[in-house]
Amino acid sequence: MQFRRHPHHPRRIAAAKAAFSERTARRIEAACRSPPQEAAEPQPRATLNPFDGLWDAEIRPMLEAFPSSAGVCYDWEAAFQILVGPMDRLDAMQVMLTAVECGSLSRASRKLGQPLATVSRKVSELESHLKADLLIRSTKGLELTPAGRTFIAAAKTVLEQLNEAERAAAGEYTEPKGDLVVTAPTMFGRLHVLPVVTTFLKTFSQVSVELMLTDRVTHFLDDQVDVALRIGDLPDSSLIATCLGAVRRVTCASPAYLAPRTAPAVPQDLVDHDVISFESVSSPTTWRYFSDGHEVAVSLRSRLSVSTIDAAINAGLAGAGVIRANSYQVADYVRDDLLLLLLETYEPTPRPVHLIYDKRNRLPLKLRAFVDFVVPRLRDRLRVAAI
Repeated sequence: MQFRRHPHHPRRIAAAKAAFSERTARRIEAACRSPPQEAAEPQPRATLNPFDGLWDAEIRPMLEAFPSSAGVCYDWEAAFQILVGPMDRLDAMQVMLTAVECGSLSRASRKLGQPLATVSRKVSELESHLKADLLIRSTKGLELTPAGRTFIAAAKTVLEQLNEAERAAAGEYTEPKGDLVVTAPTMFGRLHVLPVVTTFLKTFSQVSVELMLTDRVTHFLDDQVDVALRIGDLPDSSLIATCLGAVRRVTCASPAYLAPRTAPAVPQDLVDHDVISFESVSSPTTWRYFSDGHEVAVSLRSRLSVSTIDAAINAGLAGAGVIRANSYQVADYVRDDLLLLLLETYEPTPRPVHLIYDKRNRLPLKLRAFVDFVVPRLRDRLRVAAI
C-alpha cells in the first residue's frame, strides 16, 4: 500500500524527522529488512507495528503525514525512506573518500564511527545513484575503477570548496576564531611548542588548539592536522614549509661515566664503551657519523636499551653509558656540565626544523594568526637552545 500525500506534507515530514532518534532509525532499518506480512483480516494498528511503545511517541507523526484509508502501514521500506529522506550526496562523498583513503570499508567504519552496514549502504547508494561501479571490492582491499578515480578527484574538490564556504560563513576569514590541530615531536613539543601555544591562547581568546605530541609522522588529511612541526629533511610536497632553525645530533656522556675511562676520539672507539640506545640489547644498533664528507657507520651492541629519549637521558645522567640525542633535548644538561659532548667533529649535518601547513587559496585567520605568532618565538627558542 502506498502513502497518499497530505496537503501540508513538507512541513509534517520535517516535524516527523525531527522527532526521530537515531535509535528509532536503526530499528526502522532493521524492520525494513524483514517486512511484516499483511494480515488476511484488518487488525488493530498496534498488533502490526514492530516498534512497541515507540509508536505514539515517534512513529505516529510520520504516518499521520501520509494517512492511508485503512490507517495501517504495511510498506515499511517506504516508511524508512521517508524517515531518512533522499541520499545525502555530500555525506556519501565523504564516506566514499574515507573508504578509499583507509583502503577498506571496515577501517572507514571505525574512523567515521559508523556501523559497517551503514558505510557499505552509503557507498552502494552512491553507486546506484551514479549508475556506475566506483569500487572493486576484494580480499586485498578496495580498488578504484576508472569512474571511481574520476569521481574521487571531483569529490575532493567539492568537499574542499564546501569546507572553505563553511569557514567563510563561520567568520574564520574575518577574525581569528575556531579550532586548530597542531602536531609536534613529543619532547620538542613539550619543551618548546607547548609554552608558545599557551601564550598564543592568552592572546587569541576565540581560538582553541588541540596539540598532538607524537613521534610518528602524522598525515594532514587522515589526522585532520592544520599545522605540524617536523625535524629533519622534508620530502617534496605541496605543503608550505617555514624553516625555524636546525638542531644537532650529538653524542654525550656524564663526567661520572667518563672519569675512569678514556673518552672516544673517533667513532670506532665507541665499541669499547657502554652505549644506551633504542634498539633491543640482543641486536646491534648502528650510529652514523661523518668524516671528510664520508659516512662512518659504527655497529654497536647496547648495554642498555630504552623506549623513550627521556629515559635515555636519565640513564646517561646516571652514568650508565654514552647516549645520542638532539641538541635541544640535552642543552640544559650540557650547559650545566652534567653531560659532556663527544665526537663533535664527526657529527652529521644539523637537521632542519620546519613548521608546515597545507596550501590553500585563502588561509583562515586562525591559521595565519598562529603561524605569524609562533614562527618568530620558536626561532628564538631554538637559537637560545643551541649548543
